[in-house]
Amino acid sequence: MGASRADGQFLGIDIGSVSFSYVLIDQNGTILQSDYLFHHGNIYGLLRKTLDRLDLSLVQQVAYNHKSGDFFTAGVSVNEQVSLIEGALFQQADIGSMFVIGGETFGLILFDEQNRYRRYIANSSCAAGTGGFLDQQAERLGLSDSAELSRLADSFQGEPPKIATRCAVFAKTDLVHCQQQGYSLEAICAGLCQGLAHTIADTLVKGVILREPVLAVGGVSNNPKVMQYLAEVIGSPLVIPHFSAITGAIGCALMARSRAPDLARARQFSPETLLKQQNQVKHYFFAPLTPRLSVVPDFAAHPRYVSHNV
Repeated sequence: MGASRADGQFLGIDIGSVSFSYVLIDQNGTILQSDYLFHHGNIYGLLRKTLDRLDLSLVQQVAYNHKSGDFFTAGVSVNEQVSLIEGALFQQADIGSMFVIGGETFGLILFDEQNRYRRYIANSSCAAGTGGFLDQQAERLGLSDSAELSRLADSFQGEPPKIATRCAVFAKTDLVHCQQQGYSLEAICAGLCQGLAHTIADTLVKGVILREPVLAVGGVSNNPKVMQYLAEVIGSPLVIPHFSAITGAIGCALMARSRAPDLARARQFSPETLLKQQNQVKHYFFAPLTPRLSVVPDFAAHPRYVSHNV
């Protein structure tokens, strides 16, 4: 017998700077479907494709992180830290501290003895110490993506070379020096992961007492070498939840369940009723700039993405 609307399904959507994840749960909190994808700037297109694939007639409520609010006309907007905490506690009942390491931001959430939120420490606007930094370095090394960088780093044993990760420009200089000195690609990848771990710890942990257990969530938590080095730097083992990369989406789904209306008032969701219609026509006041007295560099070798989001 197929599922009915009365069975209750709840959709959580978490959109980050580089990634998109969703989680569909039932009334008991069982994860029915989930995915974690890179959107490459085409957030609306990926959202539409995902919603078209789901049976929204069974969904009673939708919740999304507040950064995603520009895309939706229905559902519930939730605070990102709250959704991360909800998603983490769903996977781990006892949390002392939690690293959140994403594509362009990273932070540390501290809890008290009753697993209640106490404090949040965030990085600056600089991308050093984030997944986006690893993506950039993977491109410089001629690798397909940061996942390949992670695999190469994880295969390296020994002491890697020191690579500055506080600045992408300094990192590029160190990469060139390491290659000239004959370090293997695996060693260089491990050095980047070690430097990233030090940057995270230096930014977030100075003067802070970490209560255990210490969790790590976000896309970078799937990089075992960064997690190994981070655990060594902070002097504490790290707990990586099974669904660490989609923790925020899990929290959104749980909050959708807690804020679901009764069946009599529940609306029928569809991609058309959920998503804002996009204005594909853009108007500009000034004419486009044209290079008349300068030489424009050729960026043809760099990957480019056309964003269709307004």
